[in-house]
Amino acid sequence: MLRAESPKRTTRRQRSCERKRHQTHNGTILGALRAIFYAELRPATIFHSSRILTLLLGHVTIATVLTIVYYHVHIDSAHSEAANFVPGIKDFADLCVTGIVFLLGGFVTTMLTRWWAVRSQCCGALHQSLSNLNMYAAAVWSTNDPIDRETRALLSRYAVAAYQLLFIEARAADLVIGDDQGVEKAVQRLIYNGSLMPAEVEVLNALPSKSCIVIGWIAAFFEQAMNPNSGLAASSRFPRNSDNGRYSIIYGQIFAAQNAISLCHMYMQTQLPYGYIHLILIMVQLTSLANSIFCGIHLGQTMKQAQANGDAVQIWIPLIFVRVMRIIFIPLLLDGMLFIGHVISMPLGDDDDDFPAGSFIEDLEDDCLACGAALEQFHPASLLTKKDEEKKE
Repeated sequence: MLRAESPKRTTRRQRSCERKRHQTHNGTILGALRAIFYAELRPATIFHSSRILTLLLGHVTIATVLTIVYYHVHIDSAHSEAANFVPGIKDFADLCVTGIVFLLGGFVTTMLTRWWAVRSQCCGALHQSLSNLNMYAAAVWSTNDPIDRETRALLSRYAVAAYQLLFIEARAADLVIGDDQGVEKAVQRLIYNGSLMPAEVEVLNALPSKSCIVIGWIAAFFEQAMNPNSGLAASSRFPRNSDNGRYSIIYGQIFAAQNAISLCHMYMQTQLPYGYIHLILIMVQLTSLANSIFCGIHLGQTMKQAQANGDAVQIWIPLIFVRVMRIIFIPLLLDGMLFIGHVISMPLGDDDDDFPAGSFIEDLEDDCLACGAALEQFHPASLLTKKDEEKKE
C-alpha cells in the first residue's frame, strides 16, 4: 500500500505525486547508488528484499573461507592434474553462467511481455473503453440539467468502480479473507469513497467477477437509455436518429471493456510451468555457488603465488577488488533477474514497483468527468448559426 501523505498534501493528486518518488531521474551511477541508500527509493529496487543481501553475504563468506584455506594449501603445479585444477573450475563456472543467463533471459522476456500486455491490453484497453463511453454520454447528456448530471455521474461512478474492483481482484491472493484487508472489506470501502452504493456492494460481495458485473450494469443502463419505450427520464435525451449505428458503437466499447477484464483475469490465473521455474532456481543457486568456489580458490592461490614472488602489494589490491566484484555481481545479476521477473509477473499488486493504481484511477476519473464539465460551460453549437436565425436572414 502507498505510504500516508504529509498533512500539507491535501490535493486529490496526492497518490499520483507519491508515486513519482520511485522515478530515478538521474541516469548516472550516482543516481543508481542514491536509489540504493535513499530510504524512499530503495523499496523500488531489488535491495528492498533481505533475500538478496543474505545471499550476497553467504557467497562472500564462502569465498573468504576458501581464500584463507587455499592461501595456506600447497598445490604442486608440476603435475598436469594440479595445473588444470583452477582453470577447470573456472571453465565450469563460466559454462554455468552462460547457460543460466540464457535461461533467465527467456524468463525475464516472458515476464516483461506479460507486464506490457497487462498494461496495454488490460488496463489500457479498459481505460480507453470506459473513457469513450463517458465521452459519448457527455455528448448526449451535455447540459447542467439534474437529469443529465445524474446520468453522467452514474456512468463515471461505474467506470471508476470497475477499475477499482479490477485492482482489488488482482490483489485478492495477498488479502486475508475475513480480516480488515479481506476482499469483502476492500469492496465495502468503495462505499465511503463514493464509487458504490450499499445495495450494489451487497450484490457484488455475493458474486465472483465483480468488475465484470459493473460492466454489465453499464450495458443494462445503455439498453434502457436507448429504448424509446423506457420509463427513464434520461431516455428522452437520447437521439433517435441512426440508432443501429449508435447501438453498435456503444456495445463495441462495452464488449471491449469486458474483454479487457476477462484477459486480465486470465493473466491472474496463469503462471509459468513450475518445472521451468524450478530448473531456473536450481541453476541460479548452483551457478552462484560454483562462481564463489572458483573465486575463493583462485584468489587464495594467486595471493600465495604473488607473496612468494614478492609482488603482493602490486597484485593483491586489484586482484581482491576484481574477485570481490565477481563474487557480488554474479549472484546479484542472477537472483536479481529472478526477483524482477517475480515482481513484474503481476503488476496489479500493491508492491512499490507495481502499477500506480491511485494514479490510474484518478486519470480515468478525470477523463470521465472533464468532457461533461466542459460541455456544461461551453458547447461548440453556440458558435454555429441557429435555424431560426437563418430564416430571419
